[in-house]
Amino acid sequence: MIIRMTGSRAWLRSTLCIFGTLAVFGLVGCKSPAGQDPQDSNIKKYTLNGTIVAVHADAKSASIDADEIPGYMMPMTMDYDIHDAAALAKLKPKDKISADLIVDPNGSYIEHIKVVGQASGGPN
Repeated sequence: MIIRMTGSRAWLRSTLCIFGTLAVFGLVGCKSPAGQDPQDSNIKKYTLNGTIVAVHADAKSASIDADEIPGYMMPMTMDYDIHDAAALAKLKPKDKISADLIVDPNGSYIEHIKVVGQASGGPN
């Protein structure tokens, strides 16, 4: 049995089909890039406390002598990526900092950096 739709029924069905397809694409397009969803259970956030050893502006990173991060790692000095160029530019060796260490399947980086102790300056 073949039913032919004519006139307004065919127009209505075509219109609904088009809007349905656009809605699906719209919802798919709103999805966050992989690894960027803050609710993603694969992303871990830790508090990092440490002392800046060196700043590597060209590599967008800093060497940090970090205190122990309970449940994650023992105290050690290593390079950490810093995506915020303005925050990176303010850091100096010997600054004591507190920051959020973000660890996801694509790597790790620090953000929300706060200098909690200034590097001691020499005599002027």
